[in-house]
Amino acid sequence: MNKLAKEFGIKVEIEGGIVAGKHDASSNEPFESRSRAVEVLKKGGEIYGQRQGQEELIANERELRQAEKDGGKFDAFILGDVQPGTPIHTLDVPKEMQEKVKKKGFPLVSRGGTLGGMIGRNA
Repeated sequence: MNKLAKEFGIKVEIEGGIVAGKHDASSNEPFESRSRAVEVLKKGGEIYGQRQGQEELIANERELRQAEKDGGKFDAFILGDVQPGTPIHTLDVPKEMQEKVKKKGFPLVSRGGTLGGMIGRNA
């Protein structure tokens, strides 16, 4: 969208809101990457740290550091019931852009392409 909106001097903004994801953590596969665990925590998700057959729920980076200080490194992690949040993106579309789209459409579609063809490649 930024590419299309650039001509009008606007861009996609993140409005500070986050859509939190929730699901049953029991279906998640374990992973070993601590950096991935930290990234999940930074985005508002929770993880379970696993070591010596035990699991510990961790909700933020401070808890992760404390748990590692108290009991050592984790062998693996599992995404928790609270998944990392997805930022809400917005675009204020000016009248000029609306008019151009009404008259000419979007370049990809106007040349016979389909938006469906983009799914998977850029997602």
